[in-house]
Amino acid sequence: MQYYGLIGNQTAKEGKGNQLAQLLIEASKVLEGFEGCIQYIIAQEVKNKDIIWVTEIWTSKEVHSASLQLPEIKSIIAEAMPFIEETSGLGAETIPVGGVIKNPFDKDEE
Repeated sequence: MQYYGLIGNQTAKEGKGNQLAQLLIEASKVLEGFEGCIQYIIAQEVKNKDIIWVTEIWTSKEVHSASLQLPEIKSIIAEAMPFIEETSGLGAETIPVGGVIKNPFDKDEE
């Protein structure tokens, strides 16, 4: 099976990176139960927390497009728009070919 991937970034308005990241984390929780979403990772740059990277892996481009039609996702997008200064658009479309996926976010913090 050939998977579909996206890697892109968004620049939040100054000082709004944490709020934007939290909204994208909310989106990830919706997508966790969405058939076809394999990975949806949100990361903030170390030197500029207003730059947010999103790395996605889907079973197909069509499944990704369908996810954008979910009412919960549309709502989160609308809520996030006022925080966004700039976006890389669709970003880089990729064909994931291998690697490791582990979920460290479910572990108890020590």
